Amino acid sequence: MKYSKYIITLLLCSGLLFVSTCGGGGETLRHYPVKKKSNYGNKKISRFRDLVAPCPSLVLEAWKKWDNRSDYRVYTPTEKEKDLIEVDLLKLPPLTRRVLKKKLLGIFFISNVIGSGITDWVLDSRGNIYCYMIFNPIVLKKNMSELITWKEQTCYRDNSGDETVEISVTTRERGFFYIALHESTHVVDYVQQITPFTEEGVKKFYPRVPASTPFTKGTWCSLKKTCRTFPFRKKVRFYGLGGPPMAERRDARKLYDALMGSPFFSLYGSMNWAEDLAEFLTFYHLTQKMGLTYRISVKKGGKEVYSCEPAANPLVKKRFKTMEVFYR
Repeated sequence: MKYSKYIITLLLCSGLLFVSTCGGGGETLRHYPVKKKSNYGNKKISRFRDLVAPCPSLVLEAWKKWDNRSDYRVYTPTEKEKDLIEVDLLKLPPLTRRVLKKKLLGIFFISNVIGSGITDWVLDSRGNIYCYMIFNPIVLKKNMSELITWKEQTCYRDNSGDETVEISVTTRERGFFYIALHESTHVVDYVQQITPFTEEGVKKFYPRVPASTPFTKGTWCSLKKTCRTFPFRKKVRFYGLGGPPMAERRDARKLYDALMGSPFFSLYGSMNWAEDLAEFLTFYHLTQKMGLTYRISVKKGGKEVYSCEPAANPLVKKRFKTMEVFYR
């Protein structure tokens, strides 16, 4: 989740009032300490686990201000958890692994952070883009199906009916692998421009910003505007970002029917082209490269009353070829 896209947060820093990365302000943000690569050291890594470190205070304090939260706390993974993180990151697509080794500055964990994960950009003195990733420690505690179901349920109002939504992936993989696939795809996008730009704030640091790319062409006309109308997108909010949930649980079946008539792998991926890419690569990898089943179920009284498998959607399949770049 590059969730600063979903919160337009006014920040008061160093006497300057500016807009967070969701709405631009890149020239101002580049001078903020959290955006300077020199503040992250020059540690060379031989293993991905070497990137796992206590969250630097400049990162923690920045996100506490941006999210207006006082309960964010540094979480330091155990050595066993670091070993498991290494195993999961080694299973990422080839392009993703190469980009992470060159461009990822750190993997940090913050307790109570909104959502499952965050990827944000950093610049060196020449304006080259690097990234760091933040994860909620719950991703180390839940299995994949549990984590994705937890995430999906934040799209719905708690008091909106007796139906429930469950996401199942036929695997014993940890929740961390799902969110690592998702967030690391944002890193690749920042660096490789698989979409025209990952967020407004970085546009000024690219030599060229195309109107579209092979992945976005025909689906997206701009960062948040689709080329054709998908009315269900108006009800899609996650984690309470942008306001409380709008979707009613009793409408879940209609919502997923509409999703199956779209080119998106998930509701979350329908929000903008950057999240579309992150979710698309994630579920493409799980279903097409690992042979797993990704299934959305709606249950009432514990009994399944609806199900769908987005990987079988012809409109989704039509976009599979755009993922080939990750496997070269």
